[in-house]
Amino acid sequence: MDAQVNIGTMPQRPLHAYLTRLIWWCVGPLVLLAAYLAVGQVQQVQLERDRAGADLAKTLALHIDVELEARIGALRMLAQSPLMDDPSQWSQFYLEAQSFRENFGGHIVFADPQMQMLLHTRVPLGQPLPMLPKPKGHAAAPTALATGKPAVGDIFLGPIAKEPLIAMAVPAQRQGETKYLLLSVFQAKQFQRQIDRLPLPDGWAVSLRDGNGASIARSGPLDLDPVKDVDPDQRFAVNLAASPWSVVVEIPREVHHASLLGAAVKMLAVVLGATVAAVLGGQMASRRLGKAVTWLADKSQPDGRVPEITEIVQVRELLDVAEQRQMVSEASLRQSEQRFRRLIHEAPLPLSLVAQDGRILEVNARFVQVFGYTQTDVPTLAEWWQLAYPDPAYRAEVMAMRQEAVARAVAQGLDVEPLEYRITCKDGEVRTMVVSGIAIDGDLLVTFFDVTERKAAEEALRQSGELYRHTLDNMIEGCQIIGLDWRYRYINPAGAKQNRQPAAPFIGRTMMECHPGIEATDIFAKLTRSMQERTALHGETEYVFPDGSRGWFQVNIQPTPEGIALFSVDITKRRVAEQEFRALNAELETRVAQRTAELVEARAAAEDANRAKGTFLANMSHEIRTPMNAIIGLTHLLRRDAHDAKQGERLSQISEAAAHLLQVINDVLDLSKIEAGKLELEHTDFSLAAALAGSCALVSEQARAKGLEVSTCIDGQVPDALHGDPTRLSQALLNLLSNAVKFTERGRVVVSAQLVERGAGQLLVRFSVRDTGIGIAPDSLEHLFKAFVQADTSTTRRFGGTGLGLSITQRLAVMMGGEVGVSSEVGVGSEFWFTARLQDGAAVTTPPVLELADAMATLRRRCSGQRVLLAEDNEINQVLATELLVSVGLRVDVADNGVQAVDMAQRADHDLILMDMQMPEMDGLTAARRIRTLPKHSATPIIAMTANAFSQDRDACLAAGMNDHLAKPVNLSQLYSTLLRWLPQ
Repeated sequence: MDAQVNIGTMPQRPLHAYLTRLIWWCVGPLVLLAAYLAVGQVQQVQLERDRAGADLAKTLALHIDVELEARIGALRMLAQSPLMDDPSQWSQFYLEAQSFRENFGGHIVFADPQMQMLLHTRVPLGQPLPMLPKPKGHAAAPTALATGKPAVGDIFLGPIAKEPLIAMAVPAQRQGETKYLLLSVFQAKQFQRQIDRLPLPDGWAVSLRDGNGASIARSGPLDLDPVKDVDPDQRFAVNLAASPWSVVVEIPREVHHASLLGAAVKMLAVVLGATVAAVLGGQMASRRLGKAVTWLADKSQPDGRVPEITEIVQVRELLDVAEQRQMVSEASLRQSEQRFRRLIHEAPLPLSLVAQDGRILEVNARFVQVFGYTQTDVPTLAEWWQLAYPDPAYRAEVMAMRQEAVARAVAQGLDVEPLEYRITCKDGEVRTMVVSGIAIDGDLLVTFFDVTERKAAEEALRQSGELYRHTLDNMIEGCQIIGLDWRYRYINPAGAKQNRQPAAPFIGRTMMECHPGIEATDIFAKLTRSMQERTALHGETEYVFPDGSRGWFQVNIQPTPEGIALFSVDITKRRVAEQEFRALNAELETRVAQRTAELVEARAAAEDANRAKGTFLANMSHEIRTPMNAIIGLTHLLRRDAHDAKQGERLSQISEAAAHLLQVINDVLDLSKIEAGKLELEHTDFSLAAALAGSCALVSEQARAKGLEVSTCIDGQVPDALHGDPTRLSQALLNLLSNAVKFTERGRVVVSAQLVERGAGQLLVRFSVRDTGIGIAPDSLEHLFKAFVQADTSTTRRFGGTGLGLSITQRLAVMMGGEVGVSSEVGVGSEFWFTARLQDGAAVTTPPVLELADAMATLRRRCSGQRVLLAEDNEINQVLATELLVSVGLRVDVADNGVQAVDMAQRADHDLILMDMQMPEMDGLTAARRIRTLPKHSATPIIAMTANAFSQDRDACLAAGMNDHLAKPVNLSQLYSTLLRWLPQ
C-alpha cells in the first residue's frame, strides 16, 4: 500500500494537449532560432551591401590617386629641366614638353608666377597666349604658388579648347622660391571612361566630384536625386589623397529597402513555414541551409544547382561584384605602374630609380645611351660614386653636396633641388649634368639634364668677352660703359684720353660725381633717353670741360644689358675747320639760297599750273562723259527701235561721231597724264591671246562694215601667260588697229606678236599691225609719232583724227621698256610696230565680253525678274539706265542721291546696286560704305557706273567696298557682260 503511487495528487492533461505542448516546446526554440537567423541574415545582407559600397568608393579613389600621382611625378621631372631657366632655350624646352605630352597624353602649360602663359603644347610656339584662368573653388595654379607644392584643381572650362578640363600644377623651385609653374591640362572625360568601365549593381550610382562639389564624372540612373532618394547612411564618400576631390557611391533608398524588405518577407515566410513543418522539415532544411552556406563560400556545387535562398544568392552576387572590382582595381594599378615604367624608360632624359638603402633599382635607356653604364655596372650608389666620380677629392665634394641637398629636401618636404656635377661616362668623356631628385613612395627618382654644350658655349662666350675687352682696350675710338645706376663700369684708354683724366678714378663712381653739372648738357639728355627707351642714338655734341675748354664729339650710344655703352670720336679739329669753311662760303651760300628760292618759286608756279591743268581735265572729263553717256545710250535705244532705214543710217552716224568724240577725250586725258608723269603701269598676270582678241573685237564691227578681215598671228615662242600691264598693251594695239582699219578700204589687217629676246624670266616682245591700206609717204614717216601730227594735213584730207593715237602708243611703249617704228609703201600698205618688256606670268581666266545681242539674250534668260538699285542724280541718265536694264528683264529702283540709296537698300532686298560717284547730299563712296554695314547687303555686288574714269577713281571705288567699275559713257556690251558676271545665276 505504501508503495503505490498517489496518482490523484498529479495534474492530469489530455494526450493531444500534452503532445501539442511537447511539440511547441520542441518547435519553439527552433522558431526562435529561425527568427534570430532571419534577422541576422538581413543584417548580414545589409552589412555586405554597405561594405561593397565602401569598397567600391575606396577602390575608385585609389585608382584615381595613382593616376594623378603618376601625372604629378611626370610634371615634377619636367620641372627640374634647366632649359626653362633660359628664355633662349625655350624652343628646346617646348620640344621636351611635347615629348612628355606624347608619352603621357596631356597637354603641358608653362607659366610665370603672375600666371601668364609662356607656352602651351596645344598651340605653336610663339603664338600669343592668355593668362591662366582662375576658376571658382580650388584652382591648381594659385594653390601651387601659395604652398610651393604640387596641386590638383577643380574642373574648369579651358580658354583655348573650350571644353571641361582638369589642371594640375607643379611649382619649379629655384633656391627655395617658385620661379615658374608647370601645368598638365587634360580632358575631364578621361575619368568618365574609367567610371563607365566599373561594374555597378542595378540602381547604384558612383560619381567623382571636385573640391567644390562639381561633378567631374558620373555613372548611374540619370533621374536619381541624391538628396531625396538616398539615405545618408547609404552614401559612401572617400576623399582622394592627391587632390581635394572625392569619390561618392550612392545606393538609392528604394533599391536598398526593396532588397531588405524582400529578404524580410521571405525570411518571415520561412519562419512561418518552419513553425508548421519544423518537425518534418528540420533535417531537410538543415541540409539545404548547409549546402547554401557552402555554396556561399564556394558557388561550384557538385550538381551545378544554384541555392533557392535569394539572400544567399544576393550575398554571393555582392561578393562576385567585389571580386570583379578588385580585379579591375588590380588591372588599373598594373596599367598605372606600366605607364610609370614606360614614362621612365621612354623619357627623353636620363633617369634612375634609387632605393632608400642605396640600391639602384632601375635605369632607363637614355641613361645607358648617355653615360654608357648599364644597371649591371652600377647596381648601387657605391659603384656609381666610384665610376662617375673617379677623382677622390671631387667625389667627396659631390657626396657632401648630395647629402646636404637630400637633408634639406627632407626637412622642407620638397624635391631635391637641381645641382650641377661633372660626371665621367664609361668611355671616359666628362659631361656636365644638372642632377635633381623626386621622392616617390620612399624611393628617389633621379633626373639628369645635360648642360655640357651650354657650359661649353658659356666658356666660349667668356673667352669671346676677353677678346672683346682686348679689342676695346686697343680701339682708337673712345668707349665708356655706364651701368643703370649711372656708375662707370669700364673706360678704355682712348676714352680716358678724351676725358682728359686717368680711367681709374672713374670706375665705380657715378657720372654726376665725375662730371659736376653734366645733367644740364645735351650729351646727358641723349644718354638718359637711350637708358630709358633702350634705343641706339647717334649724333654730334659739344661738351664744356671743368677747365672751361670745349670739345666736339661724334657719339654712338648703344643700350647694353647692364646699362649703356658710349662710343665717341673727338672731332674738335674737324669742327673748327668746318666753321672756318662755313665762314669763307657764307656769301656764296647766301647767293645760292637766293637763287634756290627763285627756282623753288618757279617750280611751285609750274606745279600749280600742272595741278590746275589736271583738275581742269578731270572736271572736263566728268562733265563731258555724263552727257556723252546719254547721247550714246539714247542713240542705241533709238537705233534699236527705229524702223526707217534713213533714220537708222543717221543714228549710226551719230553713234560713230560720239565714239570719235569719246576717243578724242580719252586720248587727250591719257596724253595729259603721261606728260604729268601720273600714268602708272599695272603689273598683273594676263593671257596674250585674250588681250589680242579683245583689241581686235573692239574694231571688228567697223572692219566688217568695210569688208576687212582682221586676224592675229602669235609666234610659238611667245608664252600665252605673261605678266605686265594688259590694259596699256591693249590700248597701244587698239590705237594701231583703229588707224589700220580707218586707212584700209579692202584687204586685211593682221596683228602679230614675235619674241625678240629672252633671259632670266624677262621677254622682249615685238607687236605689229600690218594692213593693205593706202600707205604713207616717206617724208611723213618721221613726224607720225609726234602729238597732234597727221600724215595728211591738207584741208581736203579724207580721214579724220586728232593725231594723238600714235603719240600715245610711242610713249606707252617707252614706259614698257620698248620703242616704236613704222614701214610703209604708198598704195601697198603699212606696218606699225612697238616692243614691250614683259615677264613670264601665271595662267589666268579672262571673263569673256559677249557680243551685245548675246549678252542681252543671256541676261533675259538667266536673270529676268532680279531687282537692281540704281543710284544716279542725272535725270536723263536715270531714264537711259532704267530703259537699258528693263530691256533685259530686270526690275529697277531709282535713288536720286546717296542718302536715298542707303535708305532704299535698308528697306528692300536688291540683287545688285549700280552706284554713281558724284551725287548731292551723299557721294557714292560714302553710300557704298554705309550699305556694306547693312547685314543684308554685306555681300551684295555694288558696281560703280560713273563719269570718273581715272584709274585712281577705280581704286577709290574698290577701296570703298565696291566690286567693279564701269566708266561713262558705258559700253553696252561691257555693261551687260558685267551684269552677267555679278548677278546671281
